[in-house]
Amino acid sequence: MLNVFVENINNTTIWDQLLIARQHRLKDIKLFFDESDRKSIKIKTWKDVESLKGSTSGINSYCWSIDKTEVFCDNDAFVLLVNHSDFKNFVLLDDKTYPKGRKTLFLDTSHRNDLPNSFYHLPVFSTYADIVNYGVEEGLIKSFCLEDKKFFCKTNISPEQGQAVYKELKTGYYWYLDNFHKDHYEVFDKTGKIHLGEADMNGNLLPNSADKNKHIKI
Repeated sequence: MLNVFVENINNTTIWDQLLIARQHRLKDIKLFFDESDRKSIKIKTWKDVESLKGSTSGINSYCWSIDKTEVFCDNDAFVLLVNHSDFKNFVLLDDKTYPKGRKTLFLDTSHRNDLPNSFYHLPVFSTYADIVNYGVEEGLIKSFCLEDKKFFCKTNISPEQGQAVYKELKTGYYWYLDNFHKDHYEVFDKTGKIHLGEADMNGNLLPNSADKNKHIKI
């Protein structure tokens, strides 16, 4: 399981990536939000996401900005995040750039000035595809996805229904996510002229789903 903490949901770039994540709905990826973001009008009806809840009284989260040699107090949600029982499987979806692609945090009480005993390193990604690739490489994602570079590669073929077209490495078949229903994939042979059928979100071809009127231009 890969846990993704999402920051700045009102940022257009992050919101677009969040919508892509919602389209794919990989069972091995769970989205987490700050409690205030979780209650926002944009996502308050989403049932399959979680908030970081708990008390942060007397404890602050600080970000250690290595490139600028500065420290600043950060979102209280990070206090809860670094204390989460599954912290090692968390990544951050954010459009900001961090040194070495990770956010470095430490916790300290508000009335003490001594140096922190522990630093917490949180991998940061700006795109959903990068998060999926990371999850696959780390063995945290085992469910089917077109972004899995072991089995698929993204093509330069014109997008279908606004979705990128992927080529299956083993068979040469072409796949893309149906953008109207968002609950299945369209699969074509290596010429793009023969529609092999629809596949469910686990990559299984559905019987009797081929449509002779469907094709893609390779």
